[in-house]
Amino acid sequence: MRLAMLLPILLPGCSILASKEVTIGCQAADTFTTVYGVTHGAVEANPLMARIINSLGVAGFVVFKIGITYLLVSNREKIPEAARAGINVVTCGAATHNLTVIR
Repeated sequence: MRLAMLLPILLPGCSILASKEVTIGCQAADTFTTVYGVTHGAVEANPLMARIINSLGVAGFVVFKIGITYLLVSNREKIPEAARAGINVVTCGAATHNLTVIR
């Protein structure tokens, strides 16, 4: 019964988290904070992203993130809403973590 009462409140939140605007914002925030961090002495904790940065440099990393963002936004209808929301939460969480590292 309680869950039924909460669903109308929770479901719109998932839609907002899964929006293309949030995808772009979270990806941009993660990209910017990562670039700032690694160019100011921080070490990328994500092994995949660290490998991209080490192999392609910061510019290659930015191009990679732009590509990921494009794929997520242009294929959003093929990705379940909950998955899109989850990706955005993780990406914004990474940006938030980056902010704690670089301050």
